[in-house]
Amino acid sequence: LCTSKNIIAVAGTKGKSTVSQLIYHIFKEAQKDTILAGNIGISVLDILEKINPQTWVILEISTWQMEGIKDRKFRPQTGVLTNILPDHLDRYSNYKEYVRSEKLIFKHQGPNDNLVVNYDNEETNKIKKETGLPIYWFSTKEKIEPGCYLENDKLAFQSKEYKINFAKISDLPLPGLHNLENILAASAVGFIHNISGEIILKALKSFPGIPYRLELIGEFRGIKFYNDTCATTPEATLAALESFPGQTIILILGGKDKKLNYENFGTAIGQNKRIKKIILLQHPDYDASSKIFSALKKHLDSEKIIQTLNLKVGIEIALQQAKADDLILLSPAAASFGMFKNEFDRGDQFNKIVRNLK
Repeated sequence: LCTSKNIIAVAGTKGKSTVSQLIYHIFKEAQKDTILAGNIGISVLDILEKINPQTWVILEISTWQMEGIKDRKFRPQTGVLTNILPDHLDRYSNYKEYVRSEKLIFKHQGPNDNLVVNYDNEETNKIKKETGLPIYWFSTKEKIEPGCYLENDKLAFQSKEYKINFAKISDLPLPGLHNLENILAASAVGFIHNISGEIILKALKSFPGIPYRLELIGEFRGIKFYNDTCATTPEATLAALESFPGQTIILILGGKDKKLNYENFGTAIGQNKRIKKIILLQHPDYDASSKIFSALKKHLDSEKIIQTLNLKVGIEIALQQAKADDLILLSPAAASFGMFKNEFDRGDQFNKIVRNLK
């Protein structure tokens, strides 16, 4: 049905949306005919008339979508796998089955296709032993070729033909190590498709970020409010916390469980001295909140954890506990269903409450 073979598909547990939109932004900066679709709520079927053989189609794709089209031998010209971490274990019988679903991204790719993979992620690093496909890596820890990596404070791309330092960390608009990984992944895709380092840098500098992912909503009495409602796993919340070094944080947590383990999360939160208070959302459906509370109380005094049945009340309590230069962060580490329709509804309600503060 799709007339274009220029398909770039982005899969992975976390970072799909940011990487997809970064790639789209880079390709638009390079003045390429580009469309963004997939898991962002825009079906390719709805935009077929806008696609011609020269169009670049950037697809954010979930495991459920890949499973739905696996019999059609889905074959992106470039596949991107951001990472694989425990998630959706309420839907899959075990972690192994979930991993297998994420790896459908490259199942039908051939030797003339490209795969961009996270070198630093334990699960995706194994792919080099599983496929003979041309792989471009991205890494914040190792100088790895071919691919994009961090070299001191510079971002570099290296292929067999050449090496280029194309940006500095100080150029980047998005906070956090996880966003540095996202930027390296998207930049690698740009270089693979012959977009210059100058254009990639220009695109990175002008990238506005995306809603619901470490989004600064506003400031009230010198206190900044960040919306990270799409952090639905413990790993995502820990990544968010690492994005604000030296900052005192009041953290809003809790939600519905996806059969995830919170023990290591509890240990990490307990060791983080920058967290002033934790506001834990409670609801009859919020079994993850119970697991989070059990994990946290092994490492924290109970007065540091304040439980509430209402997000508005939770924000009001957080505001009472905060002082100027503190940060109030919604990064729930769990799904939203029960108190909210979905994570976007959770984020929208957070935004509305914050913007109505007086």
